Amino acid sequence: MEFCLKLGKQESARIVTPITECKQLHLEYQSEADKEERVVSSIKVLKRKITEVEEETPQETEAEKVVQASTSRVISKKRYFKRQINKYKLRRI
Repeated sequence: MEFCLKLGKQESARIVTPITECKQLHLEYQSEADKEERVVSSIKVLKRKITEVEEETPQETEAEKVVQASTSRVISKKRYFKRQINKYKLRRI
């Protein structure tokens, strides 16, 4: 600023114009960098969410398998005891 004040109006106008252009270019560069940063952070968040979902899915399927196995065991036990009761009833007759 001090340098511009020592010059005449025309000369200072010539210097101020490139400075404002540089500031505008710098702001544009910053906004582009911010956009890129936001995109990169969004990609990281999406990758994290994908890995979380992938990690949860096998656990759920294993839990479902355990539930299915336990219910099938219960069903087979019920069938077994029904057969035993029926055999006992038939013997008593």
